[in-house]
Amino acid sequence: MTDKDYKRVVEYADRILNTSFFFQLEDEIDLSKCIEDSDSHPLVYNTQYALIPSYTLNLNNLNGIDSLKHFVENEFLNWLKKNYADNPLVKDLDLRSNRGKSILRTRLELDQIDASLANQKTYNDYLIGINQLSKVKFDDNYTVADILALYNLAVNGTKLGGRYLTAIFRD
Repeated sequence: MTDKDYKRVVEYADRILNTSFFFQLEDEIDLSKCIEDSDSHPLVYNTQYALIPSYTLNLNNLNGIDSLKHFVENEFLNWLKKNYADNPLVKDLDLRSNRGKSILRTRLELDQIDASLANQKTYNDYLIGINQLSKVKFDDNYTVADILALYNLAVNGTKLGGRYLTAIFRD
């Protein structure tokens, strides 16, 4: 087996484990915190992959995992920016396109935190920011940091490097 084949097998196994993790989650996410007015509703994917308004999100199916990504990149990110604009991590979170896919990223290359004192300070600020968000209840089951961690797991798996948020949750 070549190194490339081995890497593909590991990535495939990682995706299976991540999906299995989501499928065992029984708690819904209450999305009502992100509702600005009576005419707006967060959108989730139904079984036909059409976006429909919903007040709850179940993560124990593939539609739920995709709905989480859509929700975090849209309503949740807007809600974060509006309510926690001073949080060091939230301040640097942006939605960017990567190979045709949208993804939340930070401005700092998290795999290069040792490159300069400024990068180390920014990374430490991110850790403080995620710690602050871990104390903020989003609903009865999840904190704001939990939602970001679930999003990161759904999008990046356990990959480290670049602008993946995985390093923040690891540390």
